Amino acid sequence: MRTIQKLVHTIGRKGYPRTAHDMKLKNPNIKWLRTKVWTHGHLRKNGKSINEAVSETLKKIEDCAQSISDTPAEESICDDAIARVLGPERRGRVRGLGFGATPSKVDA
Repeated sequence: MRTIQKLVHTIGRKGYPRTAHDMKLKNPNIKWLRTKVWTHGHLRKNGKSINEAVSETLKKIEDCAQSISDTPAEESICDDAIARVLGPERRGRVRGLGFGATPSKVDA
C-alpha cells in the first residue's frame, strides 16, 4: 500500500491540527487555512516537494486558490481549492484537518 501512495506528507507525528494551530499563532489573519496547511504538509523544510506528483498537485491547488480568491468558495470545505483539485471528500472525512474533523463539525 505504501508504494502506491503518491501524495505523501512530511508532517510526521505532528499532524494537521497542530500544524494549523501553529500557523494561526504566527498569523491570526491567515486565509485559506486548509489549503495552506495541506501545502505545508507536503513540502520539505527547504520548500521543495517530495516527488513530481506532489509538485503537480501543489501547482494545481495554487492556481485554483488564486482563481477563487475573494469568493465564498474559499471558506467552504466543499468547494475550496483542495476539494476542486483532489475531488470530493470521502464520507465523514475532511482532508487537512486531522482525525475527528467531519464536514458537519467544520462548515459543510
